[in-house]
Amino acid sequence: MSTTTIETTLDTLTIIQAQPDDLAAIMAILAEAAQRLQTRGIQQWAFPPPLGLAARMAGEIRGGFIYLARRQTNNEPVATFRLHHQDDYWPDDGLAGYVHSLALCNSAQGHGIGHALLGWVQEQLRQQQRHYLRLDCMADNGALRHYYEAQGFVYRGDVVDGEYKLARYELELSLKQATRKGNHMQRYGQVLGIKPENLAEYSRLHAAVWPEVLKTIHTCNIRNYSIFHKDNLLFAYFEYIGDDFAADMAKMAADPVTQEWWRVCIPLQEPLPTRAEGEWWANMNEVFHTE
Repeated sequence: MSTTTIETTLDTLTIIQAQPDDLAAIMAILAEAAQRLQTRGIQQWAFPPPLGLAARMAGEIRGGFIYLARRQTNNEPVATFRLHHQDDYWPDDGLAGYVHSLALCNSAQGHGIGHALLGWVQEQLRQQQRHYLRLDCMADNGALRHYYEAQGFVYRGDVVDGEYKLARYELELSLKQATRKGNHMQRYGQVLGIKPENLAEYSRLHAAVWPEVLKTIHTCNIRNYSIFHKDNLLFAYFEYIGDDFAADMAKMAADPVTQEWWRVCIPLQEPLPTRAEGEWWANMNEVFHTE
């Protein structure tokens, strides 16, 4: 895979295969993410990182399995992940790519970078004629499971590895490509906190959303978008009619007017502490629907 870029609200990011000199940056990102998750009560990774992890990551770098995302403006490393074509937790069918250790530094939170990176991986696997993207997480990490399910991943059962119980997830890439032909629509529900003292200003802004922002929402295949308020919570509902949610969200995040709109709105908001890694609005699971 060659060096490439993705657009996010933080910056344009350059994705590269990690080199040995990148080990310290990768370990710093992993440690920061593990500490952040533990602060939220999420036991996904150990903090401090266990002995031997650095040596293991060095081996992964030598094998060409680790990727690093850097900001174009200052070359700051902000995210990392591992990508394999085999995994001990799945049958060796030659049909999939497997993502592990997707982690963001603190400064990269809330910019849709997790969405964008997973979208980039999907495109690489499609080019390789792989049919699935597979990954796993701790079975009791409800927030991360919700995050993956909201992006279309399907639960494929648990696997036990020593004292750890892991939930496996799979995204069918061929189906994702074909949804446009079938006029597929996916519903999304999201929740976010609002600081009580900022509700009036937030409501005023949304009574007259900038036309350029509305145009971008529509261009990115979002329909029937509504935001509701109750107590100190905002609930958003929208329908997605496109065939690549991650790519459309990256496109929205790259729009300069939308970026400015977010800079106005974000200080008024208060994200949930239980949100998944990389989220600002926390994705919700649909438990009932009827036409």
